[in-house]
Amino acid sequence: MPTIAERMKGLGYHCAAPMATTQGIAHGLLRGFDRVIAAGWTLHTAVGVDSVLRHIDAFDETDQFLFLYLLDVHPYNARWFKCDTAVEAHLPLAERFFPHDSDVASVRLPNLRIYQEQYLEQMRQTDRTLGLLFSYLSSILTRMSTSSTCTRITGFPCSVIPSAAASTSSANAPPVPRG
Repeated sequence: MPTIAERMKGLGYHCAAPMATTQGIAHGLLRGFDRVIAAGWTLHTAVGVDSVLRHIDAFDETDQFLFLYLLDVHPYNARWFKCDTAVEAHLPLAERFFPHDSDVASVRLPNLRIYQEQYLEQMRQTDRTLGLLFSYLSSILTRMSTSSTCTRITGFPCSVIPSAAASTSSANAPPVPRG
């Protein structure tokens, strides 16, 4: 079965994964990509979005299919992962130090406030960062002069592409309250 990248490559797109996990390499999930930047599991969405923006600018003469793999919103065991400063600063010290089993899978983590707050903070940061990416893409499409150019790049006429002002990113949405 062909991957999406293989199909897009067959349509003439330059296929890249500006931030991808190495977990899919052994299973052939990254077949068809012209360029893959393998990243560690602790890299934040901001790093991936920066890589996407650089890739868009560097390969602006070609049609692109970009795949961005995000891991921010994932429960990690605190034994191997430092919680965000915004989370740690709002929790009492007693809630930041706790006994834990380093061999517990993330789906079996205890129901602790620090894990809940970390998850919510990562959602807020991911939403804010993706909002920046979507605003950038919207500005590129706004600068294009013809609807045929928009259709070629997005697959949709310019009239159906939401503007940055209509985005539902955290830049325009009310903040998610802290626990």
